Amino acid sequence: GIATRGELTEQECASLKEGVYLQKEQVHARFDSVKLLGGKELPSFIQESGAMVKKFVYCAEVTIKCGVFHVVKRLFDRVGKAVSSLERVQVAGLRLDGLELESPGAFCRLTQEHLELLWGDCDCRAR
Repeated sequence: GIATRGELTEQECASLKEGVYLQKEQVHARFDSVKLLGGKELPSFIQESGAMVKKFVYCAEVTIKCGVFHVVKRLFDRVGKAVSSLERVQVAGLRLDGLELESPGAFCRLTQEHLELLWGDCDCRAR
């Protein structure tokens, strides 16, 4: 999932699905889907002036097939939304929550079943 500090509009969602050409990589990158998950209010705070500042975070779930450097953050930047957190939940058919990893950055040995989910019918499959 993705968290941003600004709520996405329908037009911004459409722009994310249209995508952009990334000059450095010479590739067109776009999201296959963008699902808005709503927002939540974060703890507010009082400034020295006495003004109360309320903060919000908005979440979305996206799918993408392009795996170039920081592509998710770069696409969101193009619509004026900074990504405040990003969590990869699935790679191809392999859901990461099913791997029982202890913490972000942890790793495990993949079973043959995991490899089948990961590679599926991909032409680039390791042989």
